[in-house]
Amino acid sequence: MEVSIPLVILGDTIHNFIDGVAIAATYLINPGLGVVTTISTFLHEVPHEIGDFGILLKAGWKKSSIILVNVVSASTTLAGAAFVYFFASGEVIIGTLLAIAAGLFLYLGASDFLPHIHENGISRKKGVLALLLGVLLMLASFSVVPHSHGDEGEEEHGIFEEMHEEEGEEEHEGEPQDQEEDH
Repeated sequence: MEVSIPLVILGDTIHNFIDGVAIAATYLINPGLGVVTTISTFLHEVPHEIGDFGILLKAGWKKSSIILVNVVSASTTLAGAAFVYFFASGEVIIGTLLAIAAGLFLYLGASDFLPHIHENGISRKKGVLALLLGVLLMLASFSVVPHSHGDEGEEEHGIFEEMHEEEGEEEHEGEPQDQEEDH
């Protein structure tokens, strides 16, 4: 087991760098998508880091050393984000980085997690229910996080749009309102 510890740390460090790339790239494409990516990554990383902590603890590491290694490894998320922010210019490069990050996440999900579903005795009914819950959460995020469909002039959709409209109304109180003309 001692031989695999450096691989666990190296793998986690690379994984965290890719998380930073994905988070920064999605913020550059659309801030709403960046928020969703950040929250998703956080929810994924908490149990992941707890698992790494357990592996290192079982290998005989001191808690203080484990925390230090996890903090250093997690800081590569910031390095990945800085890399995208400072060096990735243009939509083609950002799109390519997003595609690579998404492909890696899909590969990990398909190769590491899906094969173990049957080992844990999860029924098909529970699996479908979990999938439907995930879809509902994604749909709910669309109504909360502002987003657009890429069309010029199209307004953003989501709960935050209402906040911006209210702010705009307060700024324009007392000003005459333009009447829309029918064409």
